[in-house]
Amino acid sequence: ESQQMAKDLQYFTLCVEALRSNSENPKIFCLVHKMDVVPEDKREEVFSKQRDVVSEIVGDLETMCYPTSIWDETLYGAWSQIVYSLIPNVAELESQLLAFCQACGADEAVLFERATF
Repeated sequence: ESQQMAKDLQYFTLCVEALRSNSENPKIFCLVHKMDVVPEDKREEVFSKQRDVVSEIVGDLETMCYPTSIWDETLYGAWSQIVYSLIPNVAELESQLLAFCQACGADEAVLFERATF
């Protein structure tokens, strides 16, 4: 947990209020970091508690929470899901990638978002 949780939650609440005021259909993505420091048998409980705190603040806004760590693939997995959910024509993109794989005889194609790397 953050050393300044109350301040963090106050800032998060202000951000959510700004989203409500300035965005028509905002999506909120919350990464619960440093899950690697939580004992494995407590991770789901801790993550669930943090997700509940976020849900209480955001109310009815579309929200996705992800447990993450820099020490495993969870951060990359979360980022991948976030980017995927933001692509407006993902079905068309998937169709084109499948056609590309078939044309090349490839089993798989991986598409990277340039600005991230």
